[in-house]
Amino acid sequence: MYELEKKKNYINEIKKFSEEFNKYIIDKKLNINFIFTSTVTIYGKTNSIRIIDETFKDRPLSNYDRSKKIFEDIFFKYEKQNKIKFVSLRLSNIYGANLSGEQVNRGFLNKLILNINEKKKISIFGTGNNLRSYLYIDDLIQALTIASKKINKLTGKIFVISSNKSYSFLSLIKLISKLTKQEVKLKKIAYPKHMNEIEKRSFRGSSKLFQNKTGWKPKIQLKSGIMKVFSIIKKKEYNI
Repeated sequence: MYELEKKKNYINEIKKFSEEFNKYIIDKKLNINFIFTSTVTIYGKTNSIRIIDETFKDRPLSNYDRSKKIFEDIFFKYEKQNKIKFVSLRLSNIYGANLSGEQVNRGFLNKLILNINEKKKISIFGTGNNLRSYLYIDDLIQALTIASKKINKLTGKIFVISSNKSYSFLSLIKLISKLTKQEVKLKKIAYPKHMNEIEKRSFRGSSKLFQNKTGWKPKIQLKSGIMKVFSIIKKKEYNI
């Protein structure tokens, strides 16, 4: 993410790609259904007080978030012209691993479980009280599958896709420690000067709009999701 901040031309590259992609679709007279995996960080530095839904104002703070927002804007422009069908799913933190374990070292929560299992010292910035919402990969796959089947009903809309509960970093670490019976060495450190403000946010999300439109709801609770990842790690079926 931080590498993108150094790429001064990255936003223009996204704009160019999005426009050329849509023009190609029009020139070739293709019928396209596009489900975009976006991010809730487009909403900016949210806090622990308000539950974020689709009515919240966009306040992207990083190149990553700006690029996602620009991608949405351009594709929605063509969707309104009836050129394509386009839905944006703004995702909270995704975690989970497949049976081969290829994804176990990707994503914050996966890495945290992995590091705790390997008895590494865990460092957290600030107080550790920042909230995040975690969604297991299987629930995301179900949301994508449902969205593809209901594309005619959902096209032209943005949906927040998150679990129904958020956890602080401290409570998350304690939960993993308890479930896996692993002692955790924890160290709190100050925020680095270069850290983007987006990393200092708390997030509580609502997927009620998507649930009401589709009937989808997360099925895998955090405890069982953590244990799914942990069981794969214990089997040593992953690549670091």
